[in-house]
Amino acid sequence: MRAAGGTVGAGIVLPLARGTCPLGEVTRIASYLAAQSAGQCGPCRLGLPDVVRALNALADGAGTVEDVRRAAGIGRGRGACTHPDGTARFVLSAVDAFAADIEVHRYGGTCGQPVFGVLPLPVPTGDEGRVAIDWSRCDGHGLCAYLVPELIQLDRYGYPVILGTDIPTWMERDVQRAVAMCPALALRITNEMPNANPRR
Repeated sequence: MRAAGGTVGAGIVLPLARGTCPLGEVTRIASYLAAQSAGQCGPCRLGLPDVVRALNALADGAGTVEDVRRAAGIGRGRGACTHPDGTARFVLSAVDAFAADIEVHRYGGTCGQPVFGVLPLPVPTGDEGRVAIDWSRCDGHGLCAYLVPELIQLDRYGYPVILGTDIPTWMERDVQRAVAMCPALALRITNEMPNANPRR
């Protein structure tokens, strides 16, 4: 197994149905795994969100495979547990397996196929919170990205870009603090999917 790049442990092999976007499926699972970390070390707190950002950019046609590899490689073997390593292996394996699909995204920004959610994840309870921004209020102060860099980063114009995953339990207090401290009162917590940044 070592010669083939595998390890003994838990894992799955799941064939994807025709008509679903493989890159979207991978990004969906990576987002879930990033939100499920315990947040006890840097590879989980900052590394996994960076992997998701790189996958999102790749799916939009703006990122590169090298960006994903770099994000997945940072912190490997340094985590408090093997969660970040397992997630990185999953993502790197998928990038190799779906190289042709990634090329389609690279030139078109999309493959035109929906994401069916083939791999079952826990059913949402409706209590999951996500960070959202009221774009009619946001002035690009950047305080939110300073307070919760795991979920928010600034684009090249200084406006926030939200990761779009559920708020991990270990970050709830930090997110509530960021909402309370937003000078423009633009940051909030919602149960809906976040709005895209129109300035991107």
